[in-house]
Amino acid sequence: HVRASFPTKFSIQHGFRGKNGLDYDKEDSLLLVGSTKNFVLSLTNHAIRCAHDLTTKYITGAQKGTASVPVFVASDSVDAIKHVLLENTANPGLHLVSLPPHGENLHLDARKNVGSSAIDYDSVFVDFWIIKNAACVAYGVGWYGFFGAVLTGNACMVRHQSVDGKLSPTC
Repeated sequence: HVRASFPTKFSIQHGFRGKNGLDYDKEDSLLLVGSTKNFVLSLTNHAIRCAHDLTTKYITGAQKGTASVPVFVASDSVDAIKHVLLENTANPGLHLVSLPPHGENLHLDARKNVGSSAIDYDSVFVDFWIIKNAACVAYGVGWYGFFGAVLTGNACMVRHQSVDGKLSPTC
């Protein structure tokens, strides 16, 4: 799972902007342009490689990059998911899958989502259900993927990103 909507302190330090044109916070959708887009896509591709390599090794015992297993891509950024699925140049040969886009992936704790209908949260719960049933999970900040993995006692997991937003070198 890739959390593109970082805590506000991180987003301000790195000049992230929301689609409303203001400084980004999770009450808005992240605007993927310029250095923000480069960072989020780098993070997403890193998470995909971590998940793929760990799953391949777990399932087949093979070395990195030697087998093809499907990788489910989950993120709070629909734009990041669309980009890596449509322009999979950073991960050629990998079988990437995701839910079809359905507006923005809402945060359960965002004030702007109060009053949203239950169906608006479907992708949050379906992503979570798929994550909890995955062979292996790569998770970053926010602990969403980690929570999904530990619900079923899944020990095949790796942290692809530290709490300060940096890519983890361990995968």
